Amino acid sequence: MSTIITPFNWGEAQVVDLQKVLDSVTDILDSYFEDTINMDVLVDHNADIGPRVLFERGPNNEYQVKLSTKDRVWDQHAYQFSHEYCHIRTNYNNGNQKCKWFEETICELASLFTLRRMAENWAVSPPYQLWRSYGKSLFKYAEDRIIDDKHKLPAGLDFYTWFGANLADLEKDQYIRESNTLIAIELLNLFEKNPKLWVAMKYFNTWNISESDDIFSSFTKWLEVVPDELESCVVKLVDVFKTKA
Repeated sequence: MSTIITPFNWGEAQVVDLQKVLDSVTDILDSYFEDTINMDVLVDHNADIGPRVLFERGPNNEYQVKLSTKDRVWDQHAYQFSHEYCHIRTNYNNGNQKCKWFEETICELASLFTLRRMAENWAVSPPYQLWRSYGKSLFKYAEDRIIDDKHKLPAGLDFYTWFGANLADLEKDQYIRESNTLIAIELLNLFEKNPKLWVAMKYFNTWNISESDDIFSSFTKWLEVVPDELESCVVKLVDVFKTKA
């Protein structure tokens, strides 16, 4: 698998440098997914429709990712590409529409998780020695999203209550970004303590999808298809959302 960048419209960013950033993303995420994909990823700049991964494949069956970022803002490039690459790794072309908010949440989580791991890696082994200190910017980009008031629970409200009150809206609109990010932050520590959850995410949406599936029935079906050794970490994730008796 290779990430192939179309060398146009990236502003002040040199493609050779952008390649280092995107390769850092795939190296980190693939290490947690514990394998690689078997198709290349075509990446180009498109501020009109990006960031997104297309359902349509490229001329040689490549995945196609559009980013809206440009110039030498490596943290933003990493943030966007992590999200879209996570969609590829977690079966984005399948699934029930009522559960798409969960996929968006996991991919927001992937961005935060990857930026934090990149910051750690670049502090020790950066793509270029001059970039060693840039790891702090990667960490800060993630941290700024984590501490943003828009991504915090309302005062006096616990997560279970908030989630129960917002689930219906999420089922109708998967792109409520403040809610996606709030949930991603709620899950971040769980994924950092239980990194095998990334392996488990490869099994999400691999069952026979029904239009009647909600997130709770999807969780049940997910537990039926994951390998036995991954069940315990998936149960920990499912327990975060348990608002039904």
